[in-house]
Amino acid sequence: MKKLLIIIMLLTAILTSTIVGAEEDVKSVELEEERVEKITSQFSDSGGFRIGGGPQLGVVGLDLSDLNEIIDNDFGQFDDYIVLIGGGGSIGIRNGSRFGGFGMHGRTSTSKKDETGTTNEAILELNYGGFVYERGVWVGEKFDLAVGALLGGGNLRLDLLHDSVEGFEDIVDKTAEGSSNTATLEKKFALLEPRLNLRYQFGAFTGVDLGVGYILTHDFGDNWEIADSAVRGGPMSNTHGPTATLRLSFGF
Repeated sequence: MKKLLIIIMLLTAILTSTIVGAEEDVKSVELEEERVEKITSQFSDSGGFRIGGGPQLGVVGLDLSDLNEIIDNDFGQFDDYIVLIGGGGSIGIRNGSRFGGFGMHGRTSTSKKDETGTTNEAILELNYGGFVYERGVWVGEKFDLAVGALLGGGNLRLDLLHDSVEGFEDIVDKTAEGSSNTATLEKKFALLEPRLNLRYQFGAFTGVDLGVGYILTHDFGDNWEIADSAVRGGPMSNTHGPTATLRLSFGF
């Protein structure tokens, strides 16, 4: 009889502790849900703190008519837009000032065969980035709109290739002979991009940013360089064009 009572007491104690533990787990989950909901509601307020960043896709439209006019006969023509990839982010106040930055890279190419059947290829690369300032001008529950600008710099790189690239030593020899089948020209610039940014916060810590802007560049020194040597003249002086970007942002 005593053994039976002891067993019943032990089972009762175990059952009681299990029920208490389960209740504590439920309370813990409820408290965590309340905490997340509280944080989310705080950051959705018009004056909420904002931080976020992530990968970014974009496109820029450039006037390449003067460049295409020069290379058309031998290389064909570039499209007037370049697809960009990069990333960035910002930190600040939804209806106030925000600070951040991002960088973008893109390239486009064109090719054409000459009378001998040899393929000539041209590759144009664009890289730019810098510091971003934004100011929130409209705030909703999940949407907000900001105006601002990117201030930074970048470079353009133009690679010209005649037929396929051969072995390293062969390229060195042809360069020494003055018959190299490649050439690389570069130019550097300062950049200003006024822009608008619309953000949609579809999760507690996830959102998307849609930005539109217009890049304005100012060349540093000479227009183009080859092997750090200045090249007289050349196209795309102080280039400009519209941009659009889409970023997946992780933050609130």
